[in-house]
Amino acid sequence: MSRDLKLSPSMAVRLCGSDGAGGYNAGGSLRSIINGQFKLYIYSGPVPATASLVPTGTLMCTVANAGAAINMAANAPNGILTKLAAETWTGTVTNPGPDTLDASYYRFCLPADITAGIADAGLGVQPRIQGTIGQGDFDLIVGTPRILNGSIFTIAYFNLNITPS
Repeated sequence: MSRDLKLSPSMAVRLCGSDGAGGYNAGGSLRSIINGQFKLYIYSGPVPATASLVPTGTLMCTVANAGAAINMAANAPNGILTKLAAETWTGTVTNPGPDTLDASYYRFCLPADITAGIADAGLGVQPRIQGTIGQGDFDLIVGTPRILNGSIFTIAYFNLNITPS
């Protein structure tokens, strides 16, 4: 099954080569944009229509590799980037509201970009990927999207398969 992930326009442009202004990691591979720089942010609430919009809902968890940015494996068989097997991607759930919330989507982006939309002053245009979370036909499949406050959220496997349109 193939799903379309939502990319910010800047990510799509950078994957094609350059943003014309020598911007953030212009022309780099997806792996070079992500590695050592991105973290994965888990949200509850309505999923924004595009990755360029300001996040909605509640930021529930920041997933990282022992607190540091995460990395993808060097090889991408069939064009699929995979989580670096040696890394442990986890985050502690810190819901500011009820004890449990349902995770509905994630943002894969730079730490400074977690509350940003495309037009945020000071950040400029940043690369980001957004996907849905749930059981079955979702981008990030979990055993249950209901996550308890204070629990550890672990991602054992993570693949990115972005097919050009």
